Amino acid sequence: MIKSKKDIQRAELSLVILPFWVPFSISVNSHHYVAIANNVDSDDQNSNEFAPFLNIMNEWYLRDLSRKQKTAIRVKGESGKPTTNCAIYGYKKMPRDKSSWYIDEEAAAVVRCIFQLTIEQNGPN
Repeated sequence: MIKSKKDIQRAELSLVILPFWVPFSISVNSHHYVAIANNVDSDDQNSNEFAPFLNIMNEWYLRDLSRKQKTAIRVKGESGKPTTNCAIYGYKKMPRDKSSWYIDEEAAAVVRCIFQLTIEQNGPN
């Protein structure tokens, strides 16, 4: 059973179930919910009419934003630019150009050894 506001945030509730569940939770647990930006107050029944619609719109907006971010990262990677802030093992960042990497010879020897072991089928699989 969900016992607190934190549990509500963690629970993956369907957008269809949530509008019916929140009023039940409010009445049972004596919670008072307020969404200032959306002008929704659990004590005012008139303000709750658009809450399910706003939830769906917010979900669509975040999903669209996530897709755009994934596409931007993929395009950056396909163009040959690093997609992380930290250089991966076996490389170091250039001192003056943080978007360029050079091979770290000490770590590269370890990477080459692991690669050779994998080719010889001595890996984990």
